[in-house]
Amino acid sequence: MLSEHALSKDPTLWLEDGSIVIVAQTTAFRVHSSILARHSETFSSLFTLPQPADGAETFDGFLVVRVPDSAYDFRQLLLALYDGLSFLDPESGPASFNVLAALVRLGHKYELHRVLSAAVSRLAKLFADFGTWKKHSWLSHHEVLLKSTSEAIEAYNLFRTSQQMVMLPIALYMCCHIPVPHLLRGFERADGTLEQLSPDDLERCLLARDALLVRKSRLLYGFYNVEPPQDCTSVAHCRRLVQHLRDLILRGGVPRLEAGTANFASPGLFYMLHRTMNIFEGTPEDLCASCSAFHHARAKDLPKAMFHELPELLGVEVDSWPRSA
Repeated sequence: MLSEHALSKDPTLWLEDGSIVIVAQTTAFRVHSSILARHSETFSSLFTLPQPADGAETFDGFLVVRVPDSAYDFRQLLLALYDGLSFLDPESGPASFNVLAALVRLGHKYELHRVLSAAVSRLAKLFADFGTWKKHSWLSHHEVLLKSTSEAIEAYNLFRTSQQMVMLPIALYMCCHIPVPHLLRGFERADGTLEQLSPDDLERCLLARDALLVRKSRLLYGFYNVEPPQDCTSVAHCRRLVQHLRDLILRGGVPRLEAGTANFASPGLFYMLHRTMNIFEGTPEDLCASCSAFHHARAKDLPKAMFHELPELLGVEVDSWPRSA
């Protein structure tokens, strides 16, 4: 028999006609064992385990089943099972990463395939999409609400555990943009659990920061280290202007760019690439029309080239990652 003061009833998921009490940490959920068992064989097996005749835990006269999950995670799972997955509809607005992470974590653990699939599908919009990666629009994404880049630590660990390998590269790439002190301290997720990269993954991340910066720098240098196209109408002028932009890149900055864009932890050097192509627009120093079109077309292809290389640069293996032709 449990003390009435040992647990707190969840205000939303204490259902008066529930048949069983599930306890996560110190929170009690009174729910229907038949509904949970219907969704998961793991739950079905859990509820049919023989109980000791004496000393069985009860609360309010109902058998207690304890789970080793956090109350936060288990609450999100129960809400999904009882209310359906309509809250994951894109028309409902961005879904909280914390909620999606809880559903992936427990959906994988309890073999709730529909819950897992729905949550993974939404997360893929952020962690497996080239357009999102190129724009670095992580904190303003229209489908997933990420409060801090540091949540990528939880995401990376979660995807490793649940075998969502295709989402590992972007999650680790995001980790590379976390300031080192925050990366070392880790991130406290919604349920209070501290998430940290394993020693091997932390080493992988720190090495990848250098590899990414070198690769970006070489790609950008190569981008500007070209001759004007054959139909250029002002070869000397356009060559001088492009070389000037290249020299600005090598010196670590470009005029009139937002503060900090040359920093590795910023939206990135590809942002500089697109901005530099327009930096002299409306001045006598414009590129000719032919060169402008030539370089803008090349600027669109450059991020994709690096995207194809991400797993190799980050030191992770992903069989289904898109490769360049």
